[in-house]
Amino acid sequence: MDTGNYLRIPPYFLGGVMLEFVDEKGLLEEAIAILETTGNLGLIGYTGSGKTLMMHVLAERLGVPLFTEQVCRDTDKWTLLGHDILVGGSTVFRPGIVVKWLESKRGGVLGLEEYNLGDPSVMGVLNSISDWRRSIYIPELDREFVRTEKHYIILTMNPETRSEYSGRFQVDVAQRRRYVWLWVDYLSPNAERRYLWELTGRNPKYRKVISRLVEWANRTRELYKIGELRLPVTTGNLKAAMKLIAEKGMNVDRVVEIISYMYPTEVERERVMSLWGRSEG
Repeated sequence: MDTGNYLRIPPYFLGGVMLEFVDEKGLLEEAIAILETTGNLGLIGYTGSGKTLMMHVLAERLGVPLFTEQVCRDTDKWTLLGHDILVGGSTVFRPGIVVKWLESKRGGVLGLEEYNLGDPSVMGVLNSISDWRRSIYIPELDREFVRTEKHYIILTMNPETRSEYSGRFQVDVAQRRRYVWLWVDYLSPNAERRYLWELTGRNPKYRKVISRLVEWANRTRELYKIGELRLPVTTGNLKAAMKLIAEKGMNVDRVVEIISYMYPTEVERERVMSLWGRSEG
C-alpha cells in the first residue's frame, strides 16, 4: 500500500469524545497563524471534508472555548445576538451565541457553520466585530460588546458553486476581505488508505478492501463535485465501514449497500452501487 504523505494530529478529547484530525496539508498551523494574526478565518470545502472537526480542534489547540452555531434558513441577527423572553411574568433577555462569546472572559472561538445559509442580517452582525472596530452595539441592551485578541471567528461554508449550498445571500467582497480563507479538501487517496489501515491495527488482510473502498469513495466525490450525485462518500463513512468490517465481521458488500441507503433516490443508489462494482482497489 502506497501510504504517501500523512500527518495524524494527536487526538483531543471534548466532552469524552475523541477528536481525531488528519492534517495532510499542514492546515492547522496555517489556520492558527491566521487566527493569531487577523482573528478572522474562513474555511471553504465540500461537505464531509472536515471543516467542523477542524474548527473544534483549532479551539482546543488555542486553549479557548468554542461557541458554535449551525446556521440554517431560520437563523437571523436575533438568533445570534439574543432576544427577550418571558420568565415569571417578567421580560428577560436571553443572550445569543455572539453575546455569550463576547462575554467570555477566557475569549473563545465563534464558529458559524454554513453561515451564508442564514438570513442576510447575519452578515450585518459580523461586520463591525470582524473589522477594525472589533465591537458591536446592541441598542436593545444599550450596551457595547468589545472583542479582545482572544476572541476568534471561524466561518465555514460549502462552495457557492453547489446550488444546494449557495445560501440565502452571496458573500460580498467587503465581507470576504475581512477574512483569510483556507480550502479544506478531502484526504488524498494515499492518506485516506493509510488512515483506514491504521484503524485496523495495520492488518495486511484489509489492504485490498481499503484500497477498493477509497477508490469507490473518490468516484462518488467526483460525481458529487459536478452535480451528478447529491452526496459523496466521505472519510467518516469509510471509517464507519471499516469498523463494521474489521470489528464486527460484516461483509464488505453488505456494508457498502448500507452506506448507499443515505442517497435519497433509487437512481442514485443504483449508480453508487454500480461504482462499487467497477472499483478494483
